[in-house]
Amino acid sequence: MPSKIFYRRRLPHIQPPESAYSITYRLAGSLPKSIIGELKGAYQAEKFGIASKYQGKEDVASKEALAKETSALRNTYFLKMDRYLDQALYGPTWLSDPEVARMVIDSLHFIENKLKYWDIWAYCIMANHVHLECTLTPDAPALNMAMKSHKSFTARQANLYLERTGNPFWQEESFDRLIRDEHDFYHRIYYAINNPVEAKLVKSWEEWPYTYVHPEIRKNIVP
Repeated sequence: MPSKIFYRRRLPHIQPPESAYSITYRLAGSLPKSIIGELKGAYQAEKFGIASKYQGKEDVASKEALAKETSALRNTYFLKMDRYLDQALYGPTWLSDPEVARMVIDSLHFIENKLKYWDIWAYCIMANHVHLECTLTPDAPALNMAMKSHKSFTARQANLYLERTGNPFWQEESFDRLIRDEHDFYHRIYYAINNPVEAKLVKSWEEWPYTYVHPEIRKNIVP
């Protein structure tokens, strides 16, 4: 099966078949524009600095170093964004409502078991954002289409329940990363399920009611 191309906004991304992804998506308005602008501005400035350092260098080692440093920078700014989200100081926290959290959980597993778009390895639902670790199936649509199906359905359900029909529920953009290898796979899962621990909401990831780990993965995770 050839690789698929999908689009997030205007940026093309290659989606290899049966790809494993780490996805973070959040509620609309969960971060103020001032913080988003500050993070994006600092990220772009540092990214430009990295690119300038390797400008004109076409050797393999330089290209690999550029890719590695850019990836590390992207991860650094993702962590900064996630720390803001963990504080839940801005915007809605609808996902802390057990009914809304259940809607999200049911949708994730419906897409896995009925639509068969992905295999879920882990997820963690926080008050204003969700971490999802999954593998797309060979016949799945592009990642953005699978996510659109999930987000559209849960937005309608949640808005009806919250009596706010017609208003944005999810932030349109998500933060998705193609998982590189087995080490990266377990690192992403460990980060996701320990998010409530890092946020000092529980002492163990197993205490959080909105965390799921696939049974085959669970036995490889140290509590």
